[in-house]
Amino acid sequence: MHFQNSAEMVEKLENAGKQFEFRIYPNKNHSIYDATGQTRLNLYQLMTDFIERKL
Repeated sequence: MHFQNSAEMVEKLENAGKQFEFRIYPNKNHSIYDATGQTRLNLYQLMTDFIERKL
């Protein structure tokens, strides 16, 4: 997804009064890969925290 698509989605969600969470991982490919594994760990922790909060 190009960043402009993400920016447009954020704008539409805001205009619709919808709550959302948004995270950007610059310079990462779709696998969110980095040599240390920290980016992927961060993403998985973010998803786990979200699920725990919403259940």
